[in-house]
Amino acid sequence: MKSVLAALLLYPFRPVSVESLVTEVWWTDPPRTANATIRTYIYQLRKLLTDCGGKETAGLLITEGAAYRLDVDEDQLDYTKFMKLYEQGKELLRAGQPGRASEVLADALLLWHGKPFADVELGPLLDVEVVRMEEQRRAALRFRIDADLQNGRHLELVPELQYLVRAEPFDEWLHGRLLVALTGSGRRADALRAYQNARRTLRELGLTPSVELEDFHTQALKGESSKVCSMAGRTAFTPTLVHSEHAG
Repeated sequence: MKSVLAALLLYPFRPVSVESLVTEVWWTDPPRTANATIRTYIYQLRKLLTDCGGKETAGLLITEGAAYRLDVDEDQLDYTKFMKLYEQGKELLRAGQPGRASEVLADALLLWHGKPFADVELGPLLDVEVVRMEEQRRAALRFRIDADLQNGRHLELVPELQYLVRAEPFDEWLHGRLLVALTGSGRRADALRAYQNARRTLRELGLTPSVELEDFHTQALKGESSKVCSMAGRTAFTPTLVHSEHAG
């Protein structure tokens, strides 16, 4: 039942076909009673909604032909609130307002509490969406870091970036931002050590430092603070969500 609820919450105010729900719950091996079981899950969800908020709340779960729709306000969902703040933060960064952008992006990241749908068995629909959600969270974190660097918060960022580099040692972007933060904090020797650590780590994958990382290294050697250009101005790929007519 959790998988059905999660699939409906992914697309508020949009019908999700029974066929899509069957695939989400059982993948390619549904039982003969799959459609009947989905109807049972919907009945149980309506009962749960009734217990939580009465008939009016239960009325939010609507049958629409061979599909179901959950008319829950998007402002009640953490993910949709995150996306609104994420887009707002990027716009502020594009507009040259890194201080405000950092605040908005930080508020967006506070809405995250672990892995999406952590207690739900993921089917093909949820599995793809979780990957997309986590990548959007990573992007929001990077935009917030760039906003902080543009706002001169180098010293404050050092502990966070050191932690992130240890957590994701093969992420060259993080190594570069740590180098910038250390140089901007007046810790040139630490910045040069961070660069050597990045080189050794990349060598394990048979890679050499990128042009950007080499530029940050050159500026660290000179003791110059690096200017970081955010990717917020670029047009991002936006995947098309699955419509019910496509799914079923």
